[in-house]
Amino acid sequence: MLFSRGMRDKLSKYVDCNKQIKVCMSITGNSVYDYCCFGVDNKGKLSDDRYMVFYNQTSSPMNEISYSCNNNSAEFVIDLSRLPQTIDKLVFTASIDGSGTMGQIQKHSFSVQQLGQEKISMSLTGNDFKSEKAIISAEIYRKDELRIAAVANGFNGGLSALLESYGGTEIKNAPQPPVPQQQAPSFNSPSAYNNPSPALQQQAPSFNNPSAYNNNPSPVPQQQAPSFNSTSAYNNSPQTAPGTGKISLQKTEEELTKEVMGKISLSKDKDKLGSHVVNLSKCVVSLSKKNGVDLGSTRAKVVVALDYSGSMYSLYNNGTVQNTINRLVPLGLTFDDNGTIDVYLFQSDYRKISDLNLSNYEYYVKQVVNTCGYKMGGTNYSPVLRAIIEGGTYKQGGFLGFGGTSYRTDPIVDNGDPTFILFITDGANSDCGATDNIIRQSSAKNVFIQFIGIGSENFNYLRKLDEMEGRERNNTGFTKMQDLDGASDNELYTNVLEQFSSWLRGTQ
Repeated sequence: MLFSRGMRDKLSKYVDCNKQIKVCMSITGNSVYDYCCFGVDNKGKLSDDRYMVFYNQTSSPMNEISYSCNNNSAEFVIDLSRLPQTIDKLVFTASIDGSGTMGQIQKHSFSVQQLGQEKISMSLTGNDFKSEKAIISAEIYRKDELRIAAVANGFNGGLSALLESYGGTEIKNAPQPPVPQQQAPSFNSPSAYNNPSPALQQQAPSFNNPSAYNNNPSPVPQQQAPSFNSTSAYNNSPQTAPGTGKISLQKTEEELTKEVMGKISLSKDKDKLGSHVVNLSKCVVSLSKKNGVDLGSTRAKVVVALDYSGSMYSLYNNGTVQNTINRLVPLGLTFDDNGTIDVYLFQSDYRKISDLNLSNYEYYVKQVVNTCGYKMGGTNYSPVLRAIIEGGTYKQGGFLGFGGTSYRTDPIVDNGDPTFILFITDGANSDCGATDNIIRQSSAKNVFIQFIGIGSENFNYLRKLDEMEGRERNNTGFTKMQDLDGASDNELYTNVLEQFSSWLRGTQ
């Protein structure tokens, strides 16, 4: 049955409510999307946070609802007959993680399936929305009997705002206590979340049996029956504080890894990039805890400025730059909504070259850098920084500075997602005054510049950046990495991201 916005009907007309159903949701678009099922009470509130089922809590207490995801789609397997009477309604939502609006999506699909057959479906497009950050897709609720409503309304806010609207409270950057090893579910074993113990299964109250909560004697000995409101009965999840309505939306290493790997389609790329993605996710979660900012949910435009002075020749020639590029690809997939990285080469001037992405990263130096026609030269920082921040013009062709064609590059920095510039250089610059000016001018803008000095240079200028006066905000970081190729993933990603995360928090 094809549902349209606003339609309501008895659920029993389409499925057997005493058997499992599957709710499937997906969005086709350029953002990252999160899906959630809120189990709310008769006041529309999340009175028991264990019935918010999403990426950080993949099943409800008795496994009545279980969640799984694959890239920008999700499935909820639901046993309606086992839900407690205190759950009056199941609300299914989709929200954007990062920038973008629901008005920009291509398609949103919602369906209810049973025994492998689609029983109810609904399809929406971006034309059904405007600037909303979330969609309340549908509700399954009780009114004499189970019913379903195709809500299909936009919501002005993301997952955190949805949680608040249902009476929950987000735990900001809560540290995650360690999970005992024997209880930790395997990354590749979703069944670890979906198989509660038989003791819990037999005690599950029926959705359609109010007497279960009316003080009737229970055949199960009282001391074995976990209380619905008992926090101790289900306190093994590091993501929630059961019974309090407090939820952590901060993504785990596992969830971040799944999210990024879901954007990679070819098996060869999964093999080549997989270990870097895992290590980056670990670093992101670690820095989030350390600096008190949810780095895993941050969206930023990632830009790489690569030194193309003559002294860099050996690093391009021996594979060091290419190996570094391979390790930078996951940064684009993690932080940038379109999964790409803008790349600029610089010497005395600059050149904007093709974006770095999954289709060209493997041979980027050989097929993009080496064929772009740019020549190695001196070392100035300001022209490329100004081009990224304000836009600029460079000349290609000609002879001894005469003739040639001028090309205009648009600025990357705007009032949307922050711009994160990774500036990799092996030498001191010849334009300290001009670089000071552009850094000061950009300090009030939505941009952070992370300078990475490689090799044996002392980098006296970059070391003194923290002392630069006349800035509205400290908008730069510097780290020296003697051996870029020999650095571990953890060392590279920590050096790249630590000061950026402090800047996001406002302590940089």
